[in-house]
Amino acid sequence: MQKVFTGNTNDLPDLDVFFQDFILPEFGIEQPVVWERHIQTDPDNFLHTFTVGDVKYALAFDDYPSGFSVERDDSVKSMKLSNGEEVLNISSPFDKYAENITGAFMLFQVIDQEAFDVLLNYLEASYRKLRKKWQSDQNSLVVIARDVLQLAETASENHDTGALYSLLNIIETFNGLEVEDNTVEIGLLKEYVEILLDAEFDDECFTPEDKDSVRDGIYKTLSIEVQDLLDIQKYEAKALGRTIRLVTAMYSRVKADVTEGISARVLFDGNEISYPSHHFIDDELKKYFAENTYIGKDSIEQNMPQTLGDYRLVAGSVQIHDIFPRELDYISY
Repeated sequence: MQKVFTGNTNDLPDLDVFFQDFILPEFGIEQPVVWERHIQTDPDNFLHTFTVGDVKYALAFDDYPSGFSVERDDSVKSMKLSNGEEVLNISSPFDKYAENITGAFMLFQVIDQEAFDVLLNYLEASYRKLRKKWQSDQNSLVVIARDVLQLAETASENHDTGALYSLLNIIETFNGLEVEDNTVEIGLLKEYVEILLDAEFDDECFTPEDKDSVRDGIYKTLSIEVQDLLDIQKYEAKALGRTIRLVTAMYSRVKADVTEGISARVLFDGNEISYPSHHFIDDELKKYFAENTYIGKDSIEQNMPQTLGDYRLVAGSVQIHDIFPRELDYISY
C-alpha cells in the first residue's frame, strides 16, 4: 500500500504524533496509544513499541522493505492494512528521505511478551555492538576507562595527589587529541578525577552529590557493555534450540547423450519456504509448492517434485538437514 506524506521533510513532525495520526490508522489502530520504546536495530531499521490497553505492538520502519527486524520471529504476528497487504510505503512528493517518516512500515502484535522482550534486548545490544565495531576502526578510539577508574580510586584512597594529577594530565592529553574511549566519555573521566582532587584539598568546588552522580554515571556506562553481552547470550541461548530444515536433492537430464545434473535446495522455517540458491529452477519449485500446499517440512522428504522442467529427480538423492539459523551465515551455495 502506498501513501504520500505531504509535510515538510525539513521540519519533521513529532514521531509519536506522526505515527499515531498518519501511520497507525492505516492498520486499524485508532485508540490512544502508550509509547514504550524507540530503538534502532540496524543502520536503516527501527522498532517503536507501544500498547493499546493490554495489547502490545511493535511498529517497524525500514528505509526500503528488505527486512523488518522481527518479521520472522515467533513472538509476533503481522497486522494487515485495510487492503489486505502488510507493508505500508510512505513517499514524499519532494523525493526527500526522512528517517522514520518516508520509507516502509510494518505493524506487529506481540503474542509472546517474554520472548519478544528477549529479542528486543538482543536487537538493541547487537546494534550497539555493531556501532562500537565501526568506531573501533577509527584510530582515535582507545579502551582506558576501567584502568583510569581503578588508578584514580586507588590514588584517592591513598591520598596520592601526585598520581591524581598525573592521571588528569593523561586524560587532558587524550581530550586534546579528541581521542574517545570505547565505553565512557573522556570528559566524564576528567570530571571525576577533578572531583577526587577537589576532595583532597577540601576546595569544596564539588559536592558529595556531584561525586556520586559522576561516579554512578561512569559505572552505569561501563555496565552497558556487560549488559549487552548478557542480552545477546540470553537470546542466542534461547534461539539455539530452534532449527530450520534444509532440503537438498539432485535432478538430472540427458541432452545430446550427455547427462547433466543440477541441485535443488529448499529451506523450511516454520511455514515459510525459501530458496537459498537463487536457482533458475526456483520458479518451478514455487509453483509446485503453491499447488501442493499440504507439503510441509515433515513431509517434504517423500514429496519433492519428480520433475523440474526437463530434469528428473535422482532416486535416493533427497537429503534432510536440520540446522541452526545462524549456520546459514557460514554456508556457501
